[in-house]
Amino acid sequence: MKILVPVGGRSDEGLSAPVIRRLEKDKRFEVHTLQLSRDYVCAYLQVKHVCEDHKPHLVFVTGDRMEMAAAAAAAFNCRVPIAHFYAGIGNTLATVDDVHRHAITLWSSIQFCESRVAANRVIDLRSAAGIPTKEVHVVGISHLDDLQVWEGKKDIPDYKYDLVLYNPPTWLPEGEQQAAMQKDGTQISKILQQKDHGAIFVGANADRGREFVLEEVYTKQCYRTGDRFYENLERPHFLGLLKHCQRFITNSSVAIYEAPHFLPPDRIYLIGDRNRGRDRGPFERGASDKIVKILEGYALTGLA
Repeated sequence: MKILVPVGGRSDEGLSAPVIRRLEKDKRFEVHTLQLSRDYVCAYLQVKHVCEDHKPHLVFVTGDRMEMAAAAAAAFNCRVPIAHFYAGIGNTLATVDDVHRHAITLWSSIQFCESRVAANRVIDLRSAAGIPTKEVHVVGISHLDDLQVWEGKKDIPDYKYDLVLYNPPTWLPEGEQQAAMQKDGTQISKILQQKDHGAIFVGANADRGREFVLEEVYTKQCYRTGDRFYENLERPHFLGLLKHCQRFITNSSVAIYEAPHFLPPDRIYLIGDRNRGRDRGPFERGASDKIVKILEGYALTGLA
């Protein structure tokens, strides 16, 4: 079975990596990964050309990013079946990604879900559209599969620090978005002032409003002399910083998935509305192995 795996931003890249590793080791699969442009039209054309030239049997799409929606739209229009990982997650409408996710689910032939709640949401969505629901699978999460955590002295500070990761709420119009980000920045600043130790800031996702986060929220509202800033981090480095921080201050879904593995609840501060309505665990881990096992069945019997 030839499988195309589009890779977009750092979020879906980390979640799909353990699945990709397992597929590449399995002789039943020929895996082709494709780094997507962050421009919707360019990402669409990238996948369209691969589907037309290489004719994959399946396109494996993870998550809800704009470029992933483009990849799924191209595969759907090329009549290539899609497997959607992390289908059915619910959230308050805080990002455009919340809509992208459900559009991908409607285009897909197979849905891999983190929980029974998410699976039921997929079934309801597809049933309402009159689309079959026989390939909905509850597999858990891949966030903690093949966990690598850097903990060397050169990677982790030897002093107490808070870890801050803030992403723009993309659903709001620009003016409202900036007002919301300034409000959240004020909350971050107040939390940081509660303790007399440093902070490490991690750059926001490459979404509309990212520059505002860096220039207004981080630099003008929160960042202090002696604090550190990382534009981006390799996942093992980020997890090492997360494991050893005093408090994790964020509006990222990391607060729901990875952070509870390392930190007690009273050291995780979920701010703003970006993920406030997101489904909560506990989630079963080990999704990567389950997904490959299911896809092995499709490799033997073919896709309906």
